[in-house]
Amino acid sequence: MSGGFAWLLAWIATVAFAVGAALLVLVVVTGNGGAYGMNGVFAMLICAVGLTMFAPAALIWVMGSLRRGRPDRRRWISTLIVAAAAVTVLAILVADVLDWLAGPAEAWPILVIGLNLVTLAAVLAAPRFERRPALAFAAVWVLLLGAIGYRAWTDFEARVVALGPSSVLHSPGLVGFTATRSGDFEVRFGASSCWEGRVIASGRYEWRPGDPGSANGGTMWVELPAGILPFRDGDLVRVCLRDGLAAATAAGVSGGEGGGFWPLD
Repeated sequence: MSGGFAWLLAWIATVAFAVGAALLVLVVVTGNGGAYGMNGVFAMLICAVGLTMFAPAALIWVMGSLRRGRPDRRRWISTLIVAAAAVTVLAILVADVLDWLAGPAEAWPILVIGLNLVTLAAVLAAPRFERRPALAFAAVWVLLLGAIGYRAWTDFEARVVALGPSSVLHSPGLVGFTATRSGDFEVRFGASSCWEGRVIASGRYEWRPGDPGSANGGTMWVELPAGILPFRDGDLVRVCLRDGLAAATAAGVSGGEGGGFWPLD
């Protein structure tokens, strides 16, 4: 018997993991900061704290399951799963020390497998009256994996290609952008993310063939309001696009009245 300690530890871990997962979904699904931006790193750290607390709870349940009466098939399976999870997660550390992994892009499948194994072992080994936190943790994990999987499947990218006055289009100030698919857009002034700044234009971007060999469509030109003109050096204009759960963002920083800009994101 774990005496309720594993139950309490698992609930605390589940709440922490749920908070981190919610933040990570906001970062990844909205396209703000990317999976490895500062916001994404912060969210993943919270998830890691939850997982670090949940793993001992799963181990306590497994050890308690083996001590209770005659071991049955379910208890042996949960024990083997915990052992496999430990080997899987430790494999990342070994591979990193031996320089077998180039970075997070190669390590994430191992982490996913390890987390799946830990969650499955906890659900199998937890006593009936302590199983709810394990099931809650599993539900959060499935939702997180589904949201990130959907975001990856519906990949959406944007790029600002022009910002400033245009003598060709006879405009004192405009922004030109491209994207890899159709979507609704907002243009925000002074926004470091799509949650900030002032909306100065909005509409619908319809994808059409752009440069040969590029996934980006043709350029859309949006005239900017006179209230933000003339541009000053460092003025930030951000384009935010959304199509369902898929989202993309890109920005440009003005070089001032002399023209020119620096693309961001």
